[in-house]
Amino acid sequence: MYKVLLITRPNHDITTRYLSSWSSKIIDIASRKGVKVLDLKGSRANSLELTKMIKRQEPLLIVLNGHGNPSTVTGCDNKPLITVTDNAGLLKDRVVYALSAVPLENWV
Repeated sequence: MYKVLLITRPNHDITTRYLSSWSSKIIDIASRKGVKVLDLKGSRANSLELTKMIKRQEPLLIVLNGHGNPSTVTGCDNKPLITVTDNAGLLKDRVVYALSAVPLENWV
């Protein structure tokens, strides 16, 4: 089995730009270790692209960056990537790290 990491990096607001930037360190380290990295950056951080990459490349590790709530992680322009009711089954038997950040404008 190949070592494959899939990472989403939406960058449509200040919070997701921060997550995207810091995730480049994950990509650098994984690449140096010989891991194939599937980088869904910017507008590629969408449900269709995510589904396609998971089915074709079968990553063992998935890192999801974005906003969300207890049942959803979003990608580009806050559109859902994974929802409990629609496509959470894509994550079965995989290691998933989902970082769902609160937009900075909501901290005030």
